[in-house]
Amino acid sequence: MYAGAALMVASLWNVNDEATSFLMSQFYNQILQQGKTPAAALRAAQLKMWEQ
Repeated sequence: MYAGAALMVASLWNVNDEATSFLMSQFYNQILQQGKTPAAALRAAQLKMWEQ
């Protein structure tokens, strides 16, 4: 892994900076504050985006 990271999230596509910022902030919020697994956190972040 990179710099000793146990997990890594990456995208192969060009993304909108504002949308990416929102997705990643929600993703890390779900992991760090809600204690979710990375897969569950990504799903929750995606659902938050779809709600908006």
